[in-house]
Amino acid sequence: MYKGFAWAILLFLSMSSNANVAYQQGVENVLYQLYLDPDAEVDDELELLAQRGSRSAALLLAQRWSRSSNFSQLADSVKWYVKAFDAGRGDVAALAGLAQVGNQVPYFHDRVGHILRAAQAQYAVDLSPQTVRSTLDIYLMYPELFSSSDVDRLLSLHRRGCVENCFYATYEAQQLLLAGKQSDAVSLFESAMESDPRVVALLASMWGESGRDKLVELAEKNVERIDDYSPDSVEALALEVSSSSTDKDAVILRWVDAAIDTGSHYSLMAKAEYMMERPQTYDYPPALEIIEKVQLESESDALYLASQAHLIYQWRILNPARAEQELDLLAATKPVQAQFAKAQLYSMGGLDEPNPDRAIAIYQQLITQRNIQAFYRLATLYNGAPAVVRDKAQAFGYASVASELGDKQASYMVQRLNQELTGIERAEAVQLRNRLMAEMELTL
Repeated sequence: MYKGFAWAILLFLSMSSNANVAYQQGVENVLYQLYLDPDAEVDDELELLAQRGSRSAALLLAQRWSRSSNFSQLADSVKWYVKAFDAGRGDVAALAGLAQVGNQVPYFHDRVGHILRAAQAQYAVDLSPQTVRSTLDIYLMYPELFSSSDVDRLLSLHRRGCVENCFYATYEAQQLLLAGKQSDAVSLFESAMESDPRVVALLASMWGESGRDKLVELAEKNVERIDDYSPDSVEALALEVSSSSTDKDAVILRWVDAAIDTGSHYSLMAKAEYMMERPQTYDYPPALEIIEKVQLESESDALYLASQAHLIYQWRILNPARAEQELDLLAATKPVQAQFAKAQLYSMGGLDEPNPDRAIAIYQQLITQRNIQAFYRLATLYNGAPAVVRDKAQAFGYASVASELGDKQASYMVQRLNQELTGIERAEAVQLRNRLMAEMELTL
């Protein structure tokens, strides 16, 4: 999936008439590096190209950073998407990516909405099938920017101009949902998901905390029809249901295996993690076989999985000291992932007794580096980890920051804690949240 994605972007960029030849060659060089090594360090090169005026580099950098758990990079992705659009002189697809960021990160929602509203006057929607499609993608994320007549016109243009991967059902399902016809919308979304992988996230978001379990039900209903789904849709659904806590192992692994058959590296990792989370059901040899396959594509991913396998008490390969050594090696290429894994190791007492203070120190350090996930991890500790006295106000404060910055699991924790807090605890939690946001130089 890595290589197919890279070459798809490369083909798109090679056809762009707007890109300067020198800049284009630089972007193509970056994409080729990613083709050879998905973990290649290319951000500095991309940022330099983007700063010098390459819209293609700005778009690719924005796409990479919009998936980052580092708030600084996430915030800069907004800047680079705007640069890639360049007041209508660049790529309208950049606005669709920008809308995705605003939709996923509550902190950015209103700011991005203002940018998108202003941008509507800076390009002609009917300029090309691509601009129509990108505008419909914005509609999925920001329907409030469009009237019903706007959407009808867009869909009419889309039907006349689109040739492949048109995803009509996705946009029509969104129309039904906004019209209050949720049952009909869900049915149409389910049909749309066969070809449109984005629907997995749309349904998960619509269903909230129960989303993954409902997606498992959907996966079970359609398990005999896996071959009718596009490879990207299979992968998207497999990755989502593999994180479910339900006991539908056979169904979930059917989808995960189908995604692996399409070449999905992430699904291969998900299968290993799924087995490790259920050590009473699965023994270590199959997991180690998967880790060996992962190693063929990514040494660092294999190191991480091996470290987790060596921490499972029910398996004969239990070796916490070796796990720590593997995490030390991982730190050379993926230091943040290694730090998170070490914090988990210390908090659960993998080496000795639980040492939450050591874990908290790691999370606090990651927060100073503006890592969003660290807020949620701290919230889980304060919400009742081993050897930690539960502090609902602290948990709520850290979780609310993570939620505001786009962490879905944190938002669910906030909803649950909100029902439990006393008035005094709520005041403490809000004070903590505001202080944390101020330290991140953010305001609500």
